[in-house]
Amino acid sequence: MKAELIQWMWELSKQHNTKFWAINTERNWNNEMPEDLHTKEWLKFGFTIDDDATRELILKELEAKGEFELTNSTLKNIEVNPKGITKAKGLELVCQRLGIEMKNVMAAGDSLNDLAMIKAAGLGVAMGNAQEAVKKVADWVTATNEEDGVAKAIRKWALH
Repeated sequence: MKAELIQWMWELSKQHNTKFWAINTERNWNNEMPEDLHTKEWLKFGFTIDDDATRELILKELEAKGEFELTNSTLKNIEVNPKGITKAKGLELVCQRLGIEMKNVMAAGDSLNDLAMIKAAGLGVAMGNAQEAVKKVADWVTATNEEDGVAKAIRKWALH
């Protein structure tokens, strides 16, 4: 991700007084940034925002830029990746390297950052504790993470 975009999101975070995190090739940064941020190779940025109205406002500003894949891993955060970078793309790359077709893949998840992967997999599984948007697109809903949902999905679909 371009350092200029990281700088812009950091400023957006300061403007709205939110918590944030950023990941570069050297380390994860939590609510702090390096002085030499423009010399780093950045991978991702995220906001943690308790206030729903503030989260919605920042989401709209991010969407207006048109530069990002916007997801979440909890209902209180916004995950920001460069356009085209999703878990689905990562899974497709692994499958290409292993010679496996996506139709033969089962993917499980619970949040919006899992949505593209669940749609792309041959069998998309939503966790019982998944966000509703994930459950709607999944082929099957398993038990929650606290009830061994992934193990149950593996037993039913992969080992059956």
